[in-house]
Amino acid sequence: MQYNVDKKYKQKFQSMLNDFSKNFRYKSKRSIIYINTMNEVIIQFNDIPSSVLATITSHRFYNTIQHLIRDLLIDWNLSYKLNPDETFLLRNCVRLLNRLVNSVEDITVFTSWLLDPLFINSIADCMSNIDQLLSNDKEKYNFKQLTHLLDLFRTYYQRLPSNLQNDDRFNRLFEATMDCLVSSRYDQTFRNLKPNAKSMTTTEKFFLIKCPSFLSSNHGRTFFFSYLYIKYLFFR
Repeated sequence: MQYNVDKKYKQKFQSMLNDFSKNFRYKSKRSIIYINTMNEVIIQFNDIPSSVLATITSHRFYNTIQHLIRDLLIDWNLSYKLNPDETFLLRNCVRLLNRLVNSVEDITVFTSWLLDPLFINSIADCMSNIDQLLSNDKEKYNFKQLTHLLDLFRTYYQRLPSNLQNDDRFNRLFEATMDCLVSSRYDQTFRNLKPNAKSMTTTEKFFLIKCPSFLSSNHGRTFFFSYLYIKYLFFR
């Protein structure tokens, strides 16, 4: 019975992907109508069981999701804000991406579009500019999605076969993580940390847990990290 249910969901999901790829192509200039429509579409996808998501690991619509996240991050980094509908779209896209990555056993099926240099740069540029972004974006809704994306790449990286972890495209993310750890916001967060607090804020978790965790996920890049250390020791 479960097989029949999943098969039915898969057919429905495949049909949805095909229809939306045809009728709602990626647009770099996002109208209000396009943003609201994409939000409705991705909400539907996020309601699909993870077991069904895992059955379709390659589709051109996933590139649209990646492009949307990339463009929204670029806009946030340039203007320090997104309107509420764009913020909601970023949240929905990141959630779907996380569900996709966590739904499959063979993580390498996403490499062709997840490691796109422009996509990685959009994330890394925000991290490298973290002081300005947090100073200008008081609500931190977009920052929260940035933390989810860093988590996503940590999960993805850790699940890759060891022979694929040396991909140079990861270097930009590791370098950007180091930018976060030498930022004034990191120093401020560390100094203001309350040892008796029962929980940590999103900002505290990002700087004190997620960034160090992402760097420590890599056990084979001694030379690269030595280079980074020298760079930040003498040129910051």
